[in-house]
Amino acid sequence: MVRWSLAAAMFWSTSAIAGEYYLESLAVPESAAADTMAELARADGMESRVVRRFRAGAGWQYVVIVAGFDDEHRAEEAAQTLAEKAGKPVAVYAVEGDQARIVDTKNPETIDVDLVPETPPAVDPEVARILEEAVRAHGGLNGGQLKLAKADRVKFVFRRTLPEGPSAEHIYGRRGSDVYLDTKILSGEGVSSTVWLTDAGAWLSASGKLANQEPARVRQVLAPFSPEEILAFPLGFAMSVAERREFQELAYVGSEVLNKREMVVLRHPRGEGGFSLWIDAELHLVQRVAFDGASGGVTYEFQDWRVGDGGLVLPRRIKTLYADQLKDEIELEELDLSAKLPEEWFQVPGG
Repeated sequence: MVRWSLAAAMFWSTSAIAGEYYLESLAVPESAAADTMAELARADGMESRVVRRFRAGAGWQYVVIVAGFDDEHRAEEAAQTLAEKAGKPVAVYAVEGDQARIVDTKNPETIDVDLVPETPPAVDPEVARILEEAVRAHGGLNGGQLKLAKADRVKFVFRRTLPEGPSAEHIYGRRGSDVYLDTKILSGEGVSSTVWLTDAGAWLSASGKLANQEPARVRQVLAPFSPEEILAFPLGFAMSVAERREFQELAYVGSEVLNKREMVVLRHPRGEGGFSLWIDAELHLVQRVAFDGASGGVTYEFQDWRVGDGGLVLPRRIKTLYADQLKDEIELEELDLSAKLPEEWFQVPGG
């Protein structure tokens, strides 16, 4: 049996957007409901993805993003179609420079207040300056997830190590909606495996045995291995600052030394359910984000930032800590948005 426990919980997931307009569903607490809506969109030929977000006070939530609209009228028609099929509200957003604003909401029943823009809070000028510099350093709204969403072919290679547990290399390939994942156990207990997900079906090869799988379930299992999930915070930081009210509510705490570098520290002032950011004072890149929690909270540390393929600004190493105890470490080896992927990755195995 494949040990999918290597797919640890990841980061803040934000909108993946291509084109001048995109659609966004209501946030729901269960991924299955979002997966169902995403499948409805794909059935109509829409480019849809389920992304995960952390909302202070509510925990992890899931939204469906439908990208790739260059015309407002087409986006509104698609939103109406999806809203009617899913029976749930769908919002239309326009991307304007480094901002995204809601332009319409299609709803077969009632408009959900969560889709109506809130009155933005007054932002501390010093915090606004710090965030503005950080957004530019992270590639801006037109970088990060926007560039990833536009890529039809993606090759993503990373190593994940669990303390006193297995270490594995993951090779993830995506061409359109087809996905390939090869997992090689480098040390510790575990089973190396290969997974294929295509329009023709899904398969799992492990311990020399090949078995058919249920495609919808496999798509769920593969999602945590995607660059959208593994790199959600680094790639989505700029969009989070533009969209998320919590970032506008951050307070300036002061400076602190982290890993021998001076950091600017910002904090969301909300006790349990709040979060803090450590931003490099010189590089303006986020080095740490910590979420408060009753059991000690979760902290993510980002190290060795580089400019990669297509100008993506990425950390080479990501550490996850629960209650200050290291639980997961990822080393990024490759993220190629124009890779020449082997044809056999997207064919029926053995066919």
